Amino acid sequence: MNFQLHSSGLFAAQLVLCIPFWIATLVSQSKIVDEESLKELYKFNKFSSGIALAFLYNTIGLLVVKYIDVTIGLIFFALYLAYNIYSAYGHFVTEWKRDRIIRDTIVMLILIIGGILPALGIINF
Repeated sequence: MNFQLHSSGLFAAQLVLCIPFWIATLVSQSKIVDEESLKELYKFNKFSSGIALAFLYNTIGLLVVKYIDVTIGLIFFALYLAYNIYSAYGHFVTEWKRDRIIRDTIVMLILIIGGILPALGIINF
């Protein structure tokens, strides 16, 4: 399998997208001072940190694919995807928390579109 990134645009885009979500997470965490603010900001905090992690893991996985080995990179992506599927399944079966299922689905889509498909050479950026 011939994997090439035509430029560092894929890495840069995902890292640049990661930063605002991390900042949003940090800002929302700093505003949590009591139980009421925790209830208000918990969902936003989890959503923004999940998105930030997805972009960061994609970048790490693509670096592994490019500079180490495609198989190892795909194993990395598979483990992270398996964890997210397990998490979404748990939210679906035990609690049926719609916001968590939506967050897990968005994270999986980011992982597949921004990580796995480029690693397989299906999507070129």
